[in-house]
Amino acid sequence: VSFGEVKTKKLTFKQFQIENLPANQKAEIVNKSVDVVFRGIAADISRLTENDIKIVLDFNNKEQPLGKNDIALYVAIPDTYKIGVVGKKTVTVNISK
Repeated sequence: VSFGEVKTKKLTFKQFQIENLPANQKAEIVNKSVDVVFRGIAADISRLTENDIKIVLDFNNKEQPLGKNDIALYVAIPDTYKIGVVGKKTVTVNISK
């Protein structure tokens, strides 16, 4: 089975979606942007843009320690793309009440 040429592409994201943060907490994202490297078949990599991807911080309704925390990002990629993310990404979030 051949998938064709594999390529990578780095995109910079400045918009983050916060999900499932406990109601009694506030989150301020310290990072103004995050670079994400994608890898996949050349045809999908060439058409990929920031608008196709959603960057999510999911707190899973778990209370976070107050102050600065590194939170893992979930990179939501549409099923129409045969690509993945290279490595794991985090952003620094300042948690307050």
